[in-house]
Amino acid sequence: MTIRSAGVFFWIAAVFLVANCFGQDKMKRAERKDDPDNYRCYYRPKFSAKERMKNYPFNVAAQVVLTSYELDFMAKKEGTPDLERIVLSKIQIDSLTDLLFNNFYKGEIWRIEGVGCFQPRNAIVFVDAAGKEFERADVCFECLNYHTGPTEFKFGDDCKYKMSLLDPFFASCGIKIGPRSNKPREQH
Repeated sequence: MTIRSAGVFFWIAAVFLVANCFGQDKMKRAERKDDPDNYRCYYRPKFSAKERMKNYPFNVAAQVVLTSYELDFMAKKEGTPDLERIVLSKIQIDSLTDLLFNNFYKGEIWRIEGVGCFQPRNAIVFVDAAGKEFERADVCFECLNYHTGPTEFKFGDDCKYKMSLLDPFFASCGIKIGPRSNKPREQH
């Protein structure tokens, strides 16, 4: 093989390789349609009640409690009593875990949207057998987000509007203050 033949072969191989790589990238981008509808929550009863209860912190909680509280500069001030505190029944816990773990993204997502505010006034509190709070998820119904602590845990897919599904759930359990406003709910 002459030097000239080797040079021609090199350029043909290089062109083929570059075209092949960029062609696949263009195809991947074309397949990757960022459909806004994929971010919405879609209910699919994938997990049974027994499977949902295996998720932390539900799997170790003796009680699950819904609360509302006064906001003190973007957090609940330690030692501040709850305005409302409702211990959930087994049926209510089943409904809550169904809402949290059986709502999914519709399709593939390619970005996570940030949240501009976080002023929670409600929480899902997890209590151990000794009656002590060991985990909580503070919920902001204004920006539709939640924050967990002291351990970070998730409630399944963080699909759009999942937290807005909690608003009527809190109301159905008897929480009157917090969701969507800091004013008492109107009685219908």
